[in-house]
Amino acid sequence: MKIKGAKNSKQTKTVNFMGGSVTIKPISLLFAIETEEQLPEPTPPILNYARDKGGKIIRENGVAVPVYDYSSPEYKRALSMQRNLVSVKMVVDSVADGLEFDTPADLLKENPRKYYEEIFKELNEYGCSVGDLTQLANEISRLSNIDDKLEGMEENFTRS
Repeated sequence: MKIKGAKNSKQTKTVNFMGGSVTIKPISLLFAIETEEQLPEPTPPILNYARDKGGKIIRENGVAVPVYDYSSPEYKRALSMQRNLVSVKMVVDSVADGLEFDTPADLLKENPRKYYEEIFKELNEYGCSVGDLTQLANEISRLSNIDDKLEGMEENFTRS
């Protein structure tokens, strides 16, 4: 594919991260699709089923309509971890140089969720703070031209 007047050059930027320097690149156009496949959002537990005024279960296409328990502590923990892992994926996908992980890359093909969980643990054990990750994620967002769409990114970095 060609775009008239455009140059197909990989833009990179070197940023400070935890006292060192890391070279980042914009995240891929496929980031959202890969994330949905590799790190799907958890489903809250079913609290009950929707009922009409007479107490009869409401059905859509023959299937009972669930009422989910969004306040479930287990669901909240799972959602928090999923958001953390998406943020870790963003960092892993963007880093071009300066940051190496001990987690074997083969694990990504075998079990993507486990791969990002292991890198999350590595970052935590290394002493990476919420602020460190937020700062790096903000730089990646700006470089990827999505900074205005990721306001509040720091909310993704929660303790699980």
